[in-house]
Amino acid sequence: MLSQLRILLTVVLLANSVGVLPAVRGGQPLATSLLPRAGEMPRFRPNGGPTVIRSIQAYVARTGLRGTAAKNEATALHNEGFAIAAFQNQRGVTPNTGAIGISEADVFGSEAGATRHLARLLPKIVAAQGRGVSIRRFVVRGIPRAVGLVGRRKGIPGAAVNLVFATGRCYLLVGDVSKTADLEASVLSAARTLYRRARSSCS
Repeated sequence: MLSQLRILLTVVLLANSVGVLPAVRGGQPLATSLLPRAGEMPRFRPNGGPTVIRSIQAYVARTGLRGTAAKNEATALHNEGFAIAAFQNQRGVTPNTGAIGISEADVFGSEAGATRHLARLLPKIVAAQGRGVSIRRFVVRGIPRAVGLVGRRKGIPGAAVNLVFATGRCYLLVGDVSKTADLEASVLSAARTLYRRARSSCS
């Protein structure tokens, strides 16, 4: 299951290598403020500092995509008005040692762009879980338009949990994967904290 989160990252970190980045209020401070701080994701703590993607070219390089697929995604992100992104790895702490987590905050030039980005990536996130993985959606109370997903592979303990939502001009993802536990509660807690912060700063 640990590989599922890495597969997901390959799919969701898509970028645009054409055009000019739109001006965005807040820039890097806004993007990094939408990542979980120490204590905001139960059973996890930040693993190193955040990674900030300041250019579309760098975003594309992070995906590893090539050829037509990269060009198609580049066009889509250009149309969505991608501006800046930040990522933060998380590591599990006792009794959750060995689990890994991620968080992502993408900032767009408009609310419409962030909304389109969420709608476009959601099917890709589901597909990224791979064959033989059962997907269960869970209700995310208190975060409008949020989608929560739990992926489990038959015969393998643990689960991969991902939660995505868009609010204002921002798109956020929080996820974790563990071989020993279903850490849905950790993701929910972090996402609700981030939503409260994003609700005002992403308007």
